[in-house]
Amino acid sequence: MEDPQRREIALFRYGLIREAADEDLTPAERGRLVRQLAAREHRRPNGEWKLVGRSTLDRWIRAYRTGGFDALVPAQRRRRPVSDVELLDLAVRLKRENPKRTAAHVVELCRAGAM
Repeated sequence: MEDPQRREIALFRYGLIREAADEDLTPAERGRLVRQLAAREHRRPNGEWKLVGRSTLDRWIRAYRTGGFDALVPAQRRRRPVSDVELLDLAVRLKRENPKRTAAHVVELCRAGAM
C-alpha cells in the first residue's frame, strides 16, 4: 500500500512539471518554463511555500519522462536507530548514578560493559 503523503508529493511535483515535460517543447521553450517555475515560490503539500531549483525541476522532468508518474513518488525513507537503546539507557543510568562523571568516562564505562 502506498503512503498517501508520498502520493501527494508526487502530485505536487507533477503539477509543477507537467507543462515543461511536454515532448513537443523545444529546449529553449522548456528552459524558459523551468526558469519561470524556479523563480517563484510554490505551496507544497504540507502548506509551506518553497522555491524549487532549476536542477530539481530538470531532475523531476527526466524522472517523469523515463518512469512516468511513479518516478515522481519520493523513495520511502527508512531510519535505523543511530544508537542502541539499551546502550543509551546504560549511559543515562551511569550518569544519574554519579552526576560528576564526564561524558568521556561514561563512554569508557559503556565500552567496558559496566553494570
